[in-house]
Amino acid sequence: MMRLQKILFISRVISSKHQNIHGTAFSLVTDISYIESLILQFYRLANIYFLLIAILQTIPIISPLSPATAWAPLVVVLAISMIR
Repeated sequence: MMRLQKILFISRVISSKHQNIHGTAFSLVTDISYIESLILQFYRLANIYFLLIAILQTIPIISPLSPATAWAPLVVVLAISMIR
């Protein structure tokens, strides 16, 4: 009886090795569309302005504030624009 259980277990393991799972939710094509959408957001002059301000905010000598105060609004605005 024990030998039969081992044989059944081994046959299940062998048969399960041949089952492949293919996920196509995210691929190179969807990544490219996100990058393209992000590039399209910077055709607007206001987004370029906020990007430059965020870059300047990361330099501690120039800015008395933390960089998060400039990057957070830019990320939120870009995310909302990309979702629309």
